[in-house]
Amino acid sequence: IEASFRKDVTHDLATFIVRGEVTRESVDELLNLSAKADRKANLFYLGQECDRLGNKLGSVLIWDLYTKQNDLSAEDKLEVKLRLAQNLWDQNQLEESLVQYKDFYTQFKKYKCTDRSYCDELVSRSRNYIHSWIKKEKNKPTGGLGEALKTYVVNNKEDVEMLSWTAHIARRLKDNNAAVHYYGLAAETSAKLLKNQSQDGQKIKFLQSTFEGSLIAAIECAEASKSAEQKNLAYNQYLRLNPNGEKADEIRYQLTYLKYSAGDYKTASAQFY
Repeated sequence: IEASFRKDVTHDLATFIVRGEVTRESVDELLNLSAKADRKANLFYLGQECDRLGNKLGSVLIWDLYTKQNDLSAEDKLEVKLRLAQNLWDQNQLEESLVQYKDFYTQFKKYKCTDRSYCDELVSRSRNYIHSWIKKEKNKPTGGLGEALKTYVVNNKEDVEMLSWTAHIARRLKDNNAAVHYYGLAAETSAKLLKNQSQDGQKIKFLQSTFEGSLIAAIECAEASKSAEQKNLAYNQYLRLNPNGEKADEIRYQLTYLKYSAGDYKTASAQFY
């Protein structure tokens, strides 16, 4: 059979397969009938069509098979990991989805980005994945959502909104130490970005609100933890970043009280005075 004709017909076969039940047998048949040079492209097209038509079971099958193909490019691997993560999440296979999401960022960290727009698009899609999870669980979050958020913010350190969400979810999960840490990061990052005069007015308002709210929330979580170390950390961060803030005097008092509670009466006496 003429090569170009085989290419056209196997591409059409993929189009027909996806409109029915996508099974391992139907996919194997497609691959066997395709020329060796076209197998990977046909499989990718089949996966895209499954995604487009909402065939979630077919998508997971196809993208899992695609990862096993030889000579996958770095871009192919990133694309497939992200698609697998989303499709597994859509089927409520959250643990498996999180594994793929973490693998995506493990590979993305090693990827040498030459096309900024392509990388920005991948990050945007990975962010949408997190937003979907937040919408689903923001009132009753699971540890999986917390792990997904941590994975995202470790790799996107200046995303203030997601740093705040990571802290909010940690707080709801009663992980006060993690909440203190991420509220602190949200405040630090907001302060850093506020120094950038190129920010628009709306962004400045958001950053100011996040900055002040995060500092207070970090203190509340530190106090809830009943840990002197966490309280000391949150109090000192507030005074370092916002020394003239509304709560500054109250926080200086709390720091002094920590010294008193620890039995360091000499220091506490001087600071009380």
